[in-house]
Amino acid sequence: MTPDEAAACDKICPRCGKPLTGGVLGRVAALADRPAGFRPQGAKPFASLVPLVEVVGEVLGVGAGSKRVSSACQQLVSRIGPELTVLQDAPLEDVGREGPRCWPRLCAACRAGRGETASRL
Repeated sequence: MTPDEAAACDKICPRCGKPLTGGVLGRVAALADRPAGFRPQGAKPFASLVPLVEVVGEVLGVGAGSKRVSSACQQLVSRIGPELTVLQDAPLEDVGREGPRCWPRLCAACRAGRGETASRL
């Protein structure tokens, strides 16, 4: 639960009725001196990216350090361009030609910061 959801149910678990244990996000909210999502004026833009080996490993259903992932990443990089290009800029149809059909959707989800997994796509 988010801190707001926990507060809405008086920090009592709706399923079992026991008190909820606060987490890191609750502590951050308690210490925060500004609302969530606040950006100071003049703040530099940033992007949160998932490493290519993790995306490919998720698609292939194996660990990011496996030989299959390494081989697939090398193929992507040699045919499309550097890792950051694959993750941020390459046309999704180009990414789709180089691997399983779900790669473009997974890359799009990563670009949008949605943390999707191949099993949910």
